[in-house]
Amino acid sequence: MKRIPWIDAMKGYAICMMMFSHIEYAPDFVKNYISPIFLALFFVASGYTFHGDCDFKTFFLKKCRTVLWPWLVFGSFNIFLTQILTFSEQEPLKQQFISLFLQIRGQNDGLWFFPCIFCVTTLFFLLHKYLKNPKLFFGIQPVLLLLGMLYTRSGGNDLPWHVQMWGSGCFYMAIGYLVCQKEKQLSFLSRKSTAFVSFLLFTLSYVLCNTLYTDVHINFYDYGPSVLFYFVIMLSGMAFAISLFKQLPPFRIIQYAGQNSLLYFAFHGKPKRLFTVLITRILPVAETDWRIGLLLALVELVLLTYVLILPCEIIRRFFPFLLGKKRS
Repeated sequence: MKRIPWIDAMKGYAICMMMFSHIEYAPDFVKNYISPIFLALFFVASGYTFHGDCDFKTFFLKKCRTVLWPWLVFGSFNIFLTQILTFSEQEPLKQQFISLFLQIRGQNDGLWFFPCIFCVTTLFFLLHKYLKNPKLFFGIQPVLLLLGMLYTRSGGNDLPWHVQMWGSGCFYMAIGYLVCQKEKQLSFLSRKSTAFVSFLLFTLSYVLCNTLYTDVHINFYDYGPSVLFYFVIMLSGMAFAISLFKQLPPFRIIQYAGQNSLLYFAFHGKPKRLFTVLITRILPVAETDWRIGLLLALVELVLLTYVLILPCEIIRRFFPFLLGKKRS
């Protein structure tokens, strides 16, 4: 299977936005603006590259090897590392491992996206395999999203292994899968006018939502105060991102980050925290002046993007079994 340059780029920009959102002194209004986009894009990318022509056992074992196994290894590594190198008080070792295996959102689940995307892609595979009618297959996706939305908005507790996110994750996988299957019919996504119009719709709907409501935070599993605004913001955001990344020129570092997005997700935490501590000690004004905070957050993001090449290359070249792969 060949790499798809614009998919790698999309994942690369998405992982950069995710790392930026974790930088403490990055301005909140920028974090909230990009929040609806970056997590959903990973599901769109998974849907676009989805192949369901194998049997379930083969698919499941492959996902266990390439997603669950790295999650277990890197999750355990991060837990042990916190006992050696940490910048704040940590939970006892036993409790951290219990939280790792329970995977309840917000409870020491730093690598939550690994088990989440594992479960979502598995559910998507089963739906694709057993719902042979395309109308039924695509029709059930918004139903699953609405069920998750109903559970969350009714005050339901976060469930183990992020069950409450599965429906919305499948919905965005279905978008990516549809874009792949209907590439010719959706050729307008490669036009500059589509990127411009969807950008305007996304920005205007986001600003209007923030004007009408307070404390707005939206992403693929956080539905905000309005169902209507959620769908308009998310769908226009997906259209804008897909159209933009189809047309942007390729940058090697961005494509590299996209090809190694799970490793970037797993390893960015400690160097990010180290950079943040150093920068805020040297320039404490970064936490009070949003302009300086934005500039320094971008600098930190660039540093992270390049520094993380080292652990990625060490693992890819010398320890590929940690990724469930054979040494080439």
